[in-house]
Amino acid sequence: MRRLLVTGFFDWREVGSPPDLSRLDHNPSGRLLRADPARARSGGGERGGALRGLLDEAWQRAQGVEATFEILPVVWDVATNISYDEYDVVVHLGLGVYDHEEVLWLERGAMHRREGLDARGLEPATTTFVSDHDVDERIQGPRWLDEGIASLEGARCGGYQVVVRQARRDNIFLCNETHGRSLFRVRKEADSAGILAAYFIHLPYPRDDDEGGLALGVERLICLLLDQIRAQHSA
Repeated sequence: MRRLLVTGFFDWREVGSPPDLSRLDHNPSGRLLRADPARARSGGGERGGALRGLLDEAWQRAQGVEATFEILPVVWDVATNISYDEYDVVVHLGLGVYDHEEVLWLERGAMHRREGLDARGLEPATTTFVSDHDVDERIQGPRWLDEGIASLEGARCGGYQVVVRQARRDNIFLCNETHGRSLFRVRKEADSAGILAAYFIHLPYPRDDDEGGLALGVERLICLLLDQIRAQHSA
């Protein structure tokens, strides 16, 4: 059984002073993974946890995975706290589609650059983030992973369409760093028994405030990614 980690993020805008790094009023990537919807803050009501609800024990048995969920604070270097040795597959979710309501952006590679203010109002300590190994400007996964991502361009997942986005210079915030660190770990362990695959899905705000519909689209896309892993690696 594969071990799957699904991550999202807490809010990073208007989080107060001092910043509340665990606030989760607006970011759908974290809201979909909320463990306890009853703890929603003002404006959140009882909503939240829609994706976590879909990826329940029955779903995990059917997909042959054991899923873990984690919501990350939007602070530089947060991915260094991920215990990659405990997982075979990592799927990161982040808010990032602002001009379309019916699109999921599946990232293809990551830039080895980072800049911007995190939720604490801090810049990163360095402009690059993998210091123990030489990497190109773009960090790609193994060929099968990169080609598999590319093949999903235009796929329909519930009410959403998959758009594959190549790593780009205008996307070097914390989502990119998190994805890049995970891809680097996959590439580093490609010839070992370590982590097999890492993905990043950028989400829009839920259409018509329908978090359930957004969760279904993400669940469908995760299933397609797991299908590719099964095709490449025998269970």
